Amino acid sequence: MKPKFYISIIFCLIILFQLNNIYGQNIGIGTTNPTSKLEIQGDNNSTSTGIKVKINYSGESDIKAIESYSVPESGWGFGGQFTGGYMGIKGIADAGTYSNIAYGVYGIANGSAGIRYGGYFQANSPGPQTNYGIYAAAANGSTSWAGFFNGNVNISGQLKIVDENQGTGKVLLSDADGLASWGTMPNDGDWSISGDDIYSVLTSNGKVGIGIAAPMVKTHIVKNTGQGYPTYTSGTLLAVQQNSTGNWAHIAITAATDGAASLKLGDVNDDDSGSISYHNGDNSMRFFTNGNEQMRILNNGNLGLGINNPDQKLVVYEGIIKHLDDLGYFWNVYIDFAQDYVFNFGEGNVSPYISWSDGSYNQNSDARLKKDIETISPVLSNILLLTPVKYRFKSSKGNVPLTYGFIAQEVQKLFPQIVKEKKGYLSLNYSAFGVLAIKAIQEQQEQIITLKNENQELKNKLSDFEQRLEQLENK
Repeated sequence: MKPKFYISIIFCLIILFQLNNIYGQNIGIGTTNPTSKLEIQGDNNSTSTGIKVKINYSGESDIKAIESYSVPESGWGFGGQFTGGYMGIKGIADAGTYSNIAYGVYGIANGSAGIRYGGYFQANSPGPQTNYGIYAAAANGSTSWAGFFNGNVNISGQLKIVDENQGTGKVLLSDADGLASWGTMPNDGDWSISGDDIYSVLTSNGKVGIGIAAPMVKTHIVKNTGQGYPTYTSGTLLAVQQNSTGNWAHIAITAATDGAASLKLGDVNDDDSGSISYHNGDNSMRFFTNGNEQMRILNNGNLGLGINNPDQKLVVYEGIIKHLDDLGYFWNVYIDFAQDYVFNFGEGNVSPYISWSDGSYNQNSDARLKKDIETISPVLSNILLLTPVKYRFKSSKGNVPLTYGFIAQEVQKLFPQIVKEKKGYLSLNYSAFGVLAIKAIQEQQEQIITLKNENQELKNKLSDFEQRLEQLENK
């Protein structure tokens, strides 16, 4: 054997003997005061590498140049910690002709609980400089990725992407391969961006659908598309449809505590529009036409027409309540300028009313309003056949007082003109009994006058007879 070979063996045996003597102690290279199991230091002027490990394996297995562990039972510890003035870690993948993926830095985190980080990078030096937790660059490859993430990416903070096309209002656009770059919102002729505004100038057939792929109106919002759709009129611009059974379709318009939420309706060329608004200050609902308030509902449910502070469930100010039927006939009920409560049938008719001064009910009786006037035939004999009764209605609740009146069927036989039928039941015009009573009194008065005349005539005859008898007795 050559002498150099023997010298190498002797040198290795000496090193092993020394390592055996210092087992359990710190080892220092370039320092006499090592603070770790192995500490290597270079001098201040040295530019050489602190540790260089090279494996010249030419096979196809994953050979580790350095393998480092720190695995305490509680789960704490770092497999490696690197601190540098310029770079904490610099990873270079020099794969030569290797055709598969080569990684400059490849991190794996294993474990069955908690959060695991394959790589954890932090830059927190104070000062005006820019700190990078990770700085990655890739170039000169057929495909160069500065970073490659196979899975979800969670970023807590801001993400900055620079491709020389970045700018205010730009958006990330993707090509068919998923490559993203900064650009402006594409304009397909429907949607455009101007500053902070995004707007659409749709064609006559263009529609917008939310929750529906084939909108039926200009703007169609649908929740749960499985129920079908109603038929919308051609002028419908907005349709909100809630198809979930038992749920409501809400359109929410809200305002600040002291504000009002309003829905405006009207002509595009006319500012005197109508609106419906809810005022949060007093919780009232207000209705406007031509820019003027016409109706208000207070938070207690009182409704005012032409008045803002109704103190009853319904208050109508200087108005007419009109009851209209399908044939065009109607009743108006209102307060006139004399403060009387008027019941008016049709337009311009003189109407009955309740007097404000004494509460009396007054009916029209002017001769100028009447025709076909006839004198009433004698009624006294029929009046005497009427049977006044007292009764309670079957619908009465409890032991209500008895009511005085007549039976309509009996009256109908004697005075059919004052009996009316409505929905199969008879009713009486009790006010007509006053006229009949006056007519009966008149007939009785005629009888009384006739009897008085006849009685006076008998008295006169008796007086004449007594005078003659007295003359005969005196002869």
